[in-house]
Amino acid sequence: MADAESNCVTHHGNLASIHNQGEQSFISGLIHKKFQRNEYAWIGLYDAIQEGRWFWTDGSKVVFTYWSQGEPNNEHVEHCTLINWHG
Repeated sequence: MADAESNCVTHHGNLASIHNQGEQSFISGLIHKKFQRNEYAWIGLYDAIQEGRWFWTDGSKVVFTYWSQGEPNNEHVEHCTLINWHG
């Protein structure tokens, strides 16, 4: 995810922080519109500092999550978050 954030900063942006269902739907819609298939994109949510305690890369408070069933599961020691067009 650090590479994804660095790439965004290079292009004068940041990984997305999602604070409500409207933002979640908007970002999922952008992914679907761009790729027209089930693609994934990094967002700025991570728990690398403390397992199970989630942070946004922009420092904003985590007040909304929309996990897929069974997630987060820390399979393969995951600390970063992807979103797909299903949300």
